[in-house]
Amino acid sequence: MATRIGDYVIGGEIYGGRKNCVLGWIEFSPGWGFRLEVGGNLSGELAGRDFRFKVREESRTEPQLLPGEFPDLIEGFDNQIGVIGDVVFQVRKVPTVPMDEFMEISKSGGELPVAEKDCLYLEWYGQSGRVVAEVIDVELEFIDEDEPEADPPEALPLPDESDFGDGPEITIVGEDGSVERVSDSPDEATDDDPYGLFDPDMEQAIQHSLEADDADAGPAEKGQPRSWSEVIPGIDPETEALYEQWDEVLHGPQELATSLFDSIQLPPVASVISDEQAWPLVAAIMGRLATCSVAFDMCEHATPLTAYRCLMEDVLPIAKVSPLAGASKCVVHYSMWEYCPECAAEME
Repeated sequence: MATRIGDYVIGGEIYGGRKNCVLGWIEFSPGWGFRLEVGGNLSGELAGRDFRFKVREESRTEPQLLPGEFPDLIEGFDNQIGVIGDVVFQVRKVPTVPMDEFMEISKSGGELPVAEKDCLYLEWYGQSGRVVAEVIDVELEFIDEDEPEADPPEALPLPDESDFGDGPEITIVGEDGSVERVSDSPDEATDDDPYGLFDPDMEQAIQHSLEADDADAGPAEKGQPRSWSEVIPGIDPETEALYEQWDEVLHGPQELATSLFDSIQLPPVASVISDEQAWPLVAAIMGRLATCSVAFDMCEHATPLTAYRCLMEDVLPIAKVSPLAGASKCVVHYSMWEYCPECAAEME
């Protein structure tokens, strides 16, 4: 069963130009919506494209809703991770009367009142399982066609190191207009702190402060984490509840992600020999991980085969999931670039 949000979407932007990643912003009302950050690629005429869309004004028959006026499902909808499904821009015949009236006409055998409309069908598999946004009567424009990239600015010449002398200087202008330059060269600069900005005994001072705080605490408080209201005085209750939820997800009971697939027979890596075989398996794993707020970020060098190997051999054996994560806003990311030789070479 899909979570359908299309009736409440008024516009957005989708970025499919980066390989193996689809990003976007889906809007429910002006300035309010959610971010989309899912793996995979767009296909068909939208493959590799960036575009924005909006529902035509004349098709917004319902009054403009504001946050707090949407159904609970939409009010609680949050930024989405997971894997992309079908994304199609097409012309469809849609009813021009309310659905109950349309069904009555259909039962009576009368001529159906329909009109052809441009429709955008968005599908992905995320925290809420399968999500579908079928947006009717939209205007779509490709960003990469109407907004050409600007010419890069001319590179500025690199300064001569001799211009800097022994170190930075401070210019002091007096009330009488006199100018004095004061050297700010550090006396004890190091490779890690070339300008001597930090007290060399800072770490010891911090440790001493922590020990003093612990010594002042009562027996029941020693070794216990402080509440967020103590760490951040004046924190609002909603943010404090969110931080406490993150603590439960990140530091509470966890289990290996492999437990999510006990009922699914994932084939051995050696038996998957083509991208066509691998992609449905990769998509299924990413979609299942998303329901526990775990994201698998594919790098631009990945193929379905290498992604499946990375998931099976590197990520799933170590990835942890929390039973509380599905209901939280805390997302744990496992990035393929950490295991990719091409990414490592580019970093070097």
